[in-house]
Amino acid sequence: MRKSIFTALAAGAVVLAGCAKIETTEVPEGRVIGFDNFVTNAVKALDTEGDGGLTTFYVYGGHTDNTTLFAGTTVSYADGAWSYSPLKYWEATKTYNFAAYSNENGTAENVSLVTDEGDNQYHLKIENYKSDGTKDLIYAYSHGIVCNDAEAALNMPSVELTFYHILSRVAFKFTKDAVSLTGTDIAVSNIQIESLSDQGTFTGENITDAQCPYGAWNGQTGTATQAFDQAGTNISLTDGQADGQTDFEYLIPQAAGGTMTVTFTLTPTGTIVNENRVQSEGHEFSVTLPATSDNQWNPGYTYVYTAEINASNFGLAPIIFDVEEIKGWTGGTINEDDILDDDITGTN
Repeated sequence: MRKSIFTALAAGAVVLAGCAKIETTEVPEGRVIGFDNFVTNAVKALDTEGDGGLTTFYVYGGHTDNTTLFAGTTVSYADGAWSYSPLKYWEATKTYNFAAYSNENGTAENVSLVTDEGDNQYHLKIENYKSDGTKDLIYAYSHGIVCNDAEAALNMPSVELTFYHILSRVAFKFTKDAVSLTGTDIAVSNIQIESLSDQGTFTGENITDAQCPYGAWNGQTGTATQAFDQAGTNISLTDGQADGQTDFEYLIPQAAGGTMTVTFTLTPTGTIVNENRVQSEGHEFSVTLPATSDNQWNPGYTYVYTAEINASNFGLAPIIFDVEEIKGWTGGTINEDDILDDDITGTN
């Protein structure tokens, strides 16, 4: 047996940590193919390794002559290290390519390695992926790793996988106007997007601008309704807490140029209800989503739609006051002839 010190399956190699822990492992003759992971642009649970973060991903690929060396192999995190079984070994004079994904630490259906599509060569295709809004889908690709000779096969570094978020995340933020709604609490509920495409096909492409391009997705279908209060809790806008935001939903990248609507319910209590200005029942609203800068949700991008609630949303126009002008002082004049000497008196 040969003892080898290597970073394969090392812990602590996340971008945020900025360092790698070296594990000492006894391996058979030959060199184990190991994986480190990095998660970029952390947005949810999959921003760190281990408990509460990324604990499982799935690897595809291999070398030029055997592209199925890894075919959805599970790589798991436990006790400070990444591992998989059975182990695979580097071969001399081979060029390797690897692709990996994690569907919130779980698998996705219809995943395959692309071997015949030009620029997408050795990337993964995830066909007809259906998003329910709760899972953060991440993707990694490492290509052109050359193992030159037998000596190199015994000293190859770990395969470092940088994961990118390939869905779009969306949230809604509501604020209460502090002037027209003072003394009034607003409960925001039943927040949902209508006419949403909830299914599409992802085909891996080389990363540009630190994110996957929008063009990596196609075939978006569906006219789903996506709820944004799945936890069953409403947003409560009060004088002490005048803003609130939904949880993020993880959605298929798609055209977003005013083709979708968001619906929600506002239920007021307090001043405007007590004065019989507004009914305390829920008031339903439907609003067309404004266009994004490029009329689409891009993979790995965050979109927070904001709305301010004020009295006019309930059909009220409050009486308000403003100052048009403050006039200046007017100077007076005094006729000196009217000032008599005996008007000025005094004693010594």
